[in-house]
Amino acid sequence: GGACQRYGRVPDVMRRIAFVKSDCETCKLVAPLLAQLAADNVLDEVVSQDEEFWNLDSAAFTYEDTLERSWQADIETVPTIA
Repeated sequence: GGACQRYGRVPDVMRRIAFVKSDCETCKLVAPLLAQLAADNVLDEVVSQDEEFWNLDSAAFTYEDTLERSWQADIETVPTIA
């Protein structure tokens, strides 16, 4: 908490991030597990280009329609934990 407040967002290279999308059956299957891993602080964030995942009950889910972070992380296959 304190470091993030002082210095802003932690760079993605230092975080555990899962990338998912709604037209991926495997992503849908593991979404509850990802939410639990985020709640347990095993994952820092779950990024999706689809609003479907945004509605899951987890503050760690991030809706990103620009795909900028997926491109930056060189994500080609989902689900991926980077």
